[in-house]
Amino acid sequence: MTKEGFWNKNLILYLLSRAFLAFGSNTYTFAVSFYIMYYTGSAIYSSINLIIFTLISLLFLPVAGVISDSRNKKSIIILGEALDPLILIGLLVYTYYFGFNLVALYITTALLTITGSFVGNAFQSAITALFNVDKVQKVYGYSSILTESASLLGPIIAGALIGIFSFEIMIMIFIVFNIIALSFDFNLKFKQQNQIEEKNEEISSIKQFFKDVSGGIQYIKESSILKMIIVYLFFINFVTTTISILPAKMLINILELNSTLVGFCYAALSSVGTILGGMIISTVKVFEKPLSIAKIFSILFAIIIALLPLPIYLELSDIGNTILISLLFILITLTVQFVNTPIMSYYQTTIDDSMKGRVFSLISVFSMMTMPIGFFIFGLLYDLELYFVVNIFAGVLTLIVTIFLLKTNIINEANDDYQLEIQKEK
Repeated sequence: MTKEGFWNKNLILYLLSRAFLAFGSNTYTFAVSFYIMYYTGSAIYSSINLIIFTLISLLFLPVAGVISDSRNKKSIIILGEALDPLILIGLLVYTYYFGFNLVALYITTALLTITGSFVGNAFQSAITALFNVDKVQKVYGYSSILTESASLLGPIIAGALIGIFSFEIMIMIFIVFNIIALSFDFNLKFKQQNQIEEKNEEISSIKQFFKDVSGGIQYIKESSILKMIIVYLFFINFVTTTISILPAKMLINILELNSTLVGFCYAALSSVGTILGGMIISTVKVFEKPLSIAKIFSILFAIIIALLPLPIYLELSDIGNTILISLLFILITLTVQFVNTPIMSYYQTTIDDSMKGRVFSLISVFSMMTMPIGFFIFGLLYDLELYFVVNIFAGVLTLIVTIFLLKTNIINEANDDYQLEIQKEK
């Protein structure tokens, strides 16, 4: 693959779109987490916001999957991204007149999650309609570098702005960057779209909808590898809910770091490790054994997540805590990058294009089922100050699941299937 053959208008537009959206989203998300913890002091209220996100995703992803496989993906993306600024303007107006309100925030989370389910699934299932299969790994790598660089700046800038400006400014930043991302996505060119759509009938009834969903379920049932990955993710996503809850609790309420230092730590959590991983992934040759790589880094992730609450007990200075926490966050995101990207590369390469929307949505639904439980239980246990108990449990569970589910024979079969598909594209 030549450099000229890889870099094209589609890729540049796609990367810029993801970067602007990532910056706005991370600025907003950081502000939401900070203000919820600042006003309530409880991990439960943050958990409720995450539970709403997860439940809405579980409800709408199957619908999004069917629609992605039967409708124009670009139209879905543009419509969803056009609705997001309108939703945020509603929150902005409410907050301006009535102040920060948890109910308004939860409603906004629900609405943004609905649109995000459709947009995310459409983008995910359209990757090979935007780029050739043999370029997918590098696309993920470069996308990670650019989007996570934007994500790196988001929390840092948000941390600085929170001390100066109000929550409304954070919302406005997200609105502006959302509109910019929309303008880039409007100019994306999707290939093979007509061919994929012609394979699917119009959704004319509830019966047809369930028939389409059952087709996706049957596709998964016929693949022992997809079934194994789903069960693996079922447990891993339960464990990773700790990463969504503990940082805000630890940084703001326990260690009482100022907003700027919290921003630096969140930047490390959301970006630095992923940027490093993206740089490595984008420069190495196509993975020969993607699931083998995922297994190794899953084991490393288990060790690191067990150590995550360590700063709570060491009584370091604010700067010492910031450095240690940032290092742990970087290691977490680096390992997660080398679990997620190989699995996504395997998905994009081996799943039939006409089934990707449904299969991706069903994989997300099945693997996210335990997340609401995790958010509630771990949020409650963190409020009871059982930090190490929770994270050691999370680490041990990850280790057990990785060893017993990602077995050598299944991984070898998956790697062979992956290589076969790669060879077909050459």
